[in-house]
Amino acid sequence: MSIQPKDLSHHLSVESASRRPSPLKAIAGSVSKKGINVISLAGGLPNPQYFPFRKMGSEIPSIGSWVRGAENEGKLSDFSVSMDSEDQDDLPLSVALQYGKGSGCAQLTSFLKEHTQMIHSPPYANWDILLTTGNTQGLDMCLRMLMNRGDSILVEKYTFPSALQAMRPMGLNAVSVDMDKNGMLPESLEEILNNWKGGNKPRVLYTIPSGQNPTGSTLSVERKEKIYALAQQHDFIIIEDEPYYYLQMDEYQGKPEAVDPKFTNEEFVNNLITSFLHIDVDGRVIRMDSLSKVVAPGSRVGWITAQPLFIERSLRYTETASQNASGISQAMLHALFKTWGHDGYLAWLKHIRYSYTERRNALLYAMDKHLPKSICSYIAPEAGMFIWFEVDKSAYKFADQGKSIAEIESDIHEEAIQDGANVACGNWFVVDSSINDKIFFRVTFAYAELPEFETAIERFANVLKKFFKS
Repeated sequence: MSIQPKDLSHHLSVESASRRPSPLKAIAGSVSKKGINVISLAGGLPNPQYFPFRKMGSEIPSIGSWVRGAENEGKLSDFSVSMDSEDQDDLPLSVALQYGKGSGCAQLTSFLKEHTQMIHSPPYANWDILLTTGNTQGLDMCLRMLMNRGDSILVEKYTFPSALQAMRPMGLNAVSVDMDKNGMLPESLEEILNNWKGGNKPRVLYTIPSGQNPTGSTLSVERKEKIYALAQQHDFIIIEDEPYYYLQMDEYQGKPEAVDPKFTNEEFVNNLITSFLHIDVDGRVIRMDSLSKVVAPGSRVGWITAQPLFIERSLRYTETASQNASGISQAMLHALFKTWGHDGYLAWLKHIRYSYTERRNALLYAMDKHLPKSICSYIAPEAGMFIWFEVDKSAYKFADQGKSIAEIESDIHEEAIQDGANVACGNWFVVDSSINDKIFFRVTFAYAELPEFETAIERFANVLKKFFKS
């Protein structure tokens, strides 16, 4: 018998509990019990004949054409999306460009739900997905659904600045949970919860488990199980933010090259780390997935996976906020996935994984070569796009000036820009600035061209030597 999700309605915020269905959305698709064709004069839907787009198309890589030395290397396939289609599997422009369901067009959500089942296999019944315009909007939606002004939310000690900027204007208290090189420490989380004083305990934990931004750490299954057990014991919801999930990598071997493991699709899926969603027997995990890192950020399409209560409440939010993800994006993405199928998409994800592994290795090799080892320390990330490194504060040449960590990092950052290298300051990611006593910087191997890595790191290393004894 299928596991039923728990009733977690007591976690809804005042705002979310107050939301009601949109009456105009509710009448869409009304059917006469008499079998009469219903002519709609109700909804303000523009007539599709006045849409200026008649057909959209694109060239995409043929499956496997991205593999070096492949028989079809570099070959492109094309597809087009027309105004109308009699094929039920198509997503025609007359539908995609119209006002649509807040949950997303059925053709695209069907593929993404099948994909979620294939990768995560949530253990409880009736889970569902809902499209977002990316994880940033998805987080805002989840926070509004679960939290009231003055509530506390558990977050990793260092986290995505936009997440903090979403929380703070809502009047939320971000509670810093300690981390090590492997991510959030369950022991720190347990200590916070067991010794909580000062109002209601936190009702939500926000985490980036894989390739964490900014630290690059990845939570093990064992830690996830401990954190989930604490969620059950202390009754909080887990928001699992996973834009980097498919960028999981092999161990760095000290060389700039990467070795393609040549996984089959099945091996690739089996080697992915177990998600919080997979171990969620209560329906207390809201997983956020995004196409930003594996397809394109400008598509502005992601999705949440959750139990029916949270999906329905999120739908109520979407109806009066974004209404739905971009129809143009949905049409193009559906055509892409229909062309590739699940096997083709998994093959693409393997390609992205290998490509970012190669980039990570190249940047780490440049760091190994140029950064002064006496003052710089870092761990090779096993997922994501970032390398987080510490600079020994005790070697700072100008300690007598009494500058704060943020001021020191800012001075170095500005000097580095003038010398042609841009990196992110560690204090931008700090949850609790009162306990920020270490100098960190974050670099990414995602965007710059491979030959530029060594130049940028050498420039930054020279800047560090101006500020630190090495």
